[in-house]
Amino acid sequence: MVIATVVLLVLCATVLLILGRRGWRPSTKLIAIGLLGLGTALFLVFGLAELLGGDITGIQHLIPAAILAVLMYVGWRRPHAAGIALLVVAAALTAAGVSLFIARDLPLLSLALLFVLPSVVTGVLLVLDDRHESGSH
Repeated sequence: MVIATVVLLVLCATVLLILGRRGWRPSTKLIAIGLLGLGTALFLVFGLAELLGGDITGIQHLIPAAILAVLMYVGWRRPHAAGIALLVVAAALTAAGVSLFIARDLPLLSLALLFVLPSVVTGVLLVLDDRHESGSH
């Protein structure tokens, strides 16, 4: 799953670079919503694949997909609120990851790549977009 996330982020960055060279300049809100959409799609693919394969535990992937879908909607309507929520989620996930690392020796890198880093990036992008739209730099 970590590899799939990294591959999706690299593909997204490549597409944005190519489009940028052609003169397309998306807003930070659009980029953030796109990243949330990639995360939603990733969780949906894993969840539905497991469910279709007969593994009921695939439901566990649908919960984060639903949360990300709600954050996409809120991010579109109220970027600042969604950005702050994502930064709070990132802080909570960091605290949980550190405690799991200490208690069970789980790898922090995979937690950071899968959950914390995308939450921080999209949260910052949404907050910046909201500041840009309201004109308060």
